[in-house]
Amino acid sequence: MAGANHPKPQYDDFATSYDLVWTVPAVRPLLPLLESNISSLGPLTGASVLDLATGTGIGLRLVRAAGAAKLVGVDISPQMLERAKATTPGAEFHVADCSKPLGELGLQPGSFDVVLGVWLLNQCPSAAELGGMWNNIAMYLKPGGRFVGIIENHDIVHPVGVQSFKYGAMESRVTALDNGQGWSVHVEFQTEPKIEIDGFRLRKEIFELEAKNAGIGGIIYHAPGPEHVGETASNEGPGNKVKGWWDELLEEPPNFVIVSEKT
Repeated sequence: MAGANHPKPQYDDFATSYDLVWTVPAVRPLLPLLESNISSLGPLTGASVLDLATGTGIGLRLVRAAGAAKLVGVDISPQMLERAKATTPGAEFHVADCSKPLGELGLQPGSFDVVLGVWLLNQCPSAAELGGMWNNIAMYLKPGGRFVGIIENHDIVHPVGVQSFKYGAMESRVTALDNGQGWSVHVEFQTEPKIEIDGFRLRKEIFELEAKNAGIGGIIYHAPGPEHVGETASNEGPGNKVKGWWDELLEEPPNFVIVSEKT
């Protein structure tokens, strides 16, 4: 779902419970989808990975399991990074705004095999801030390096599956931005404690243009499928829903996993 770039305290306030977001039906299929796309990159043994908007470090833990050796996470929230440090020992972490130049962190440009951004690119209310994030992705990737991220669905302003709490998450207050570049959105998750996040969904043509301008191309969009929600032919067994229950979420996915490459 979306996450706002501006209100740092919102992430600090729910850092200890944030990973509960991955347990709600609207979000849960994204984790195996993210894992499969990381696996599709090929062997990561010894690879260097930079995770922008790392949050609690879930992306870093996935690439570590795939063999990555050098792990660096950047996030605007100190409290989220405290959680990441506790769950991802040995990784390097920095507090910074990922829409701004990161030169002060001492990271070597062009030195990372992979850059991750799990709900990074929906933290921008304007093309300028989005461009700053794409520039950071391109700056630190090696030539031919890949970016893997989770983003909002830029094709649909308000996906039907998150217009109610049917799947455990609801998007509301979907409002056109004054700059005409997209929409702001408020997201509530049915977790305990409840988690609420404000964020943005920019227009797809702006999203892709800013990537191109930064030197990132070949964006491939991956939507969750039945294999990611645990459906079976009979839909019987623990955790499975009545046949067709997932249809709205799969037909209008709120999120995609994307893979792209530094050109």
